[in-house]
Amino acid sequence: MKKIFNYVRGIMKKFFNYIVVKSIIITMLPIVYTGIFSYALSLSKTEILRDRLLFCSIILFVAHIVILYLYGKSDSLQKKQILNFSKNQIELEQTKEIIKFGNKIIRDNAFMFHELVSGQKEHSEIENWLLLEGKGDEICRTAYDLISKLSTKGRDFSVSILLRKNQNGQNGFTMISREAYDSAHIPKIYRSFVAEK
Repeated sequence: MKKIFNYVRGIMKKFFNYIVVKSIIITMLPIVYTGIFSYALSLSKTEILRDRLLFCSIILFVAHIVILYLYGKSDSLQKKQILNFSKNQIELEQTKEIIKFGNKIIRDNAFMFHELVSGQKEHSEIENWLLLEGKGDEICRTAYDLISKLSTKGRDFSVSILLRKNQNGQNGFTMISREAYDSAHIPKIYRSFVAEK
């Protein structure tokens, strides 16, 4: 029963929000109640019909005010939705540009990053760790900024790059780059070797 009621309510709401129906109601209602009111005043005070017509015109007048209020509220809601949609469209376009820019920076640096480490058997053979760390920092910073602009949960996270490393015959890891909300906290693995075990 509730589904039927909601279905009928939805159809009625759509019907009354059609611009033609809305225009007819808003235009015709004042004509009807002013016509009834004028006709009622032309009748003698002793006629029973006069009181009924006056009452009917007052009810229609109140209904007109309520309908104007409801249509105004509906129009205000539609304008707000259109404004929100426009804002979302603008944010979406800005987000696309940010992603495009971020992707370019990350891709360019990732290619250089790959060139620095490709062909090397062990990370100890990498000759320019400073350049590798610098490019890694750019990638992490760009990825962090990109994610934080898209995030709805805030900026409390980190982006880092870890590399496997062999040092003194032990396998382990080193974090060559990192970008975080809390830059005061530096993990033990940051730019130092940590054995796998």
